[in-house]
Amino acid sequence: MSTSTLPEQYWTIPRAAEFWDCSELTIRRAIWDGRLKARKVGRVIRLDPRDVAKLGAPIKVYRPATNGGGDLD
Repeated sequence: MSTSTLPEQYWTIPRAAEFWDCSELTIRRAIWDGRLKARKVGRVIRLDPRDVAKLGAPIKVYRPATNGGGDLD
C-alpha cells in the first residue's frame, strides 16, 4: 500500500492526544522516543490506532510550577 493512500482510519497526533487525554507534545515525544510508530503523508503525520492503543496511557509527569505550585502534564 502506498503511503499516499493510507486508509481514513489512521489518526492524527491531535486525535491520539484526545484518545489518551494528554498533550500533543506527549504523543510527539512517544514518536521521537520510538515508542509509537508514525507515518508521514505529505506534511501530516498519521498514526495507526492499534499502535496508539498499544502505547498504553502516557505517563503523567509532575512539573513544578513557577508560582510555587505543581502541575501534572
